[in-house]
Amino acid sequence: VPYAPRLRFKEIAAQRKRTKTPPGFKDDGDGDFFIWVDLLKGLLQARDEAKAFGRVVLVTQDVKKDWSRAGMAHPILVAEVNALLGVQFETWTMDQLAQAILKAT
Repeated sequence: VPYAPRLRFKEIAAQRKRTKTPPGFKDDGDGDFFIWVDLLKGLLQARDEAKAFGRVVLVTQDVKKDWSRAGMAHPILVAEVNALLGVQFETWTMDQLAQAILKAT
């Protein structure tokens, strides 16, 4: 599991919280931000290892507006993934994942 160095990103986490930039600005700590940074680090590693993927789906039960808006991934998060990797980003609930699995079988 990719793990981004916390000290290196601590100031960015604080700045994003001050500017209400997702994810995690609705939370007390920086956990959501570091989940995001770990995800991005893992995606960049996968790309560098020539792994092919056309979209990224983060499964979460967190539906606060710092992750999603009206059931869709927050536009800033979508833009960050698109800028880094040129692929679509979505957030799904566990129910959406279960539906996708059932649909695929």
